[in-house]
Amino acid sequence: MSKFKTLLNLARLGTRVVADSRQVQKGDIFVALPGTKVHGDNFIRQATNRGASYIVSENRELVKTLGARGCFHPNPRLALGELAKNFYFPEGQHIKLVGITGTNGKTTVCFLLEQLLKKAGFKVGLIGTIYIKWMEQKIDATMTTPDCLTLYHLLAQMQKKGVEVVVMEVSSHALDQDRIADLQFEVGIFTNLTQDHLDYHKNMEHYFLAKQKLFTHYSKSAIINGDCAWGKQLISSLRNKPIITYGFENKNQLQIIQYKLTLKGFRANILVDGEELEICSNLPGRYNLLNLLASIGGGKSLGLTKADFKLLEQCAPPPGRMELVPNKQGLSIIIDYAHTPDALANVCQALAELKQGKLVVVFGCGGNRDKQKRPLMAREVAKYADLAIVTTDNPRFEEPESIIADILPGFPPGFNYNVVVDRKKAILQALQLIKKGDVLLIAGKGHENYQEIQGKKIFFSDKKIVEEALC
Repeated sequence: MSKFKTLLNLARLGTRVVADSRQVQKGDIFVALPGTKVHGDNFIRQATNRGASYIVSENRELVKTLGARGCFHPNPRLALGELAKNFYFPEGQHIKLVGITGTNGKTTVCFLLEQLLKKAGFKVGLIGTIYIKWMEQKIDATMTTPDCLTLYHLLAQMQKKGVEVVVMEVSSHALDQDRIADLQFEVGIFTNLTQDHLDYHKNMEHYFLAKQKLFTHYSKSAIINGDCAWGKQLISSLRNKPIITYGFENKNQLQIIQYKLTLKGFRANILVDGEELEICSNLPGRYNLLNLLASIGGGKSLGLTKADFKLLEQCAPPPGRMELVPNKQGLSIIIDYAHTPDALANVCQALAELKQGKLVVVFGCGGNRDKQKRPLMAREVAKYADLAIVTTDNPRFEEPESIIADILPGFPPGFNYNVVVDRKKAILQALQLIKKGDVLLIAGKGHENYQEIQGKKIFFSDKKIVEEALC
């Protein structure tokens, strides 16, 4: 490992670090990462031909053949993080990081906390599913958590611009792949854990263990949903680490005492450090009370007080999360990103409690993803909706009809549903079936403005279709 220490010093002095052989320039350090489909070792020759001075690999025999140029490391992903930190933060990481992980709620908590901290006087950056933002900069996001080198590059830019706190979503894939390797988080926030991504993690235990890494490996303190069974397991696994729990149960430090919901938001009484706080929000749905508490917990960990938390009344929800689409007809039309059984159940339950007429739900499932959740989505919709219209989401490389065929067995006998494969036609049909007092939920894509079909992203916006139909 003495050679690796030499590489760390070189990176600190300005030697570039790359993990894509196509980007190698003369003198660079190339790290051969194990990939989900191909291994970086396969591209070492290309990297050396392009002038890489050093190669980091987990293959001892291959490293030997490289002579002085080769450097062994048992975990290249962790090596990349260490090298990146030395290159991008030669004087150290001074920016404070707040990491938010969980199946549902990450984006909402991220948006609320970013706005809260800004209103409280912090210079704040945001890295999440919808976009990346700091100061005057705003970049569309391509994934929830960027790859390791991109992430370090972004954080270094933010630190140079004087950003004090970065609030970021941390996905289970990013944690499993060590994309946040060697970063230090002031606090980690755990929202919940329900079925998703089992095409990648295979089972819920492995999914949980990926999420757990944010707290055991990277965070100084933790904000945890104490009502969630997996949250309770996480709490029991952490030792000698400050923890704030939140939820409806009275054992939590941050607790909902009472609340009133409407389609336009809620009014709630919250217990914060034993003192009661009344707060209003334009986030509809009972589950958003938990997202609000998580945001309060994040703010509390950074020194905000009860008076600061009233600023949350001025904070807007993220686009595509329980978003009410204004229209002249006065129809209640909600667009939401819900694409897991639990998220769909939460949104449907919230809307069912607030409807005056019927609840109509348009939804589908993404292709080339966890197939087990498809019938579960239908089951949750059937609990609360009066009618479902099953359609496409992002079919990717699967046939839409095949995805829909996996969904339908989840509906109980006698439940009322239609199948309309074309998503635009499905939305238009739903609009024809509702009147004032009814609620229409268009679920699955939220803020997305595309459909992913056979490797291509084709422009598609649920919101735009509704607006054009009702203008």
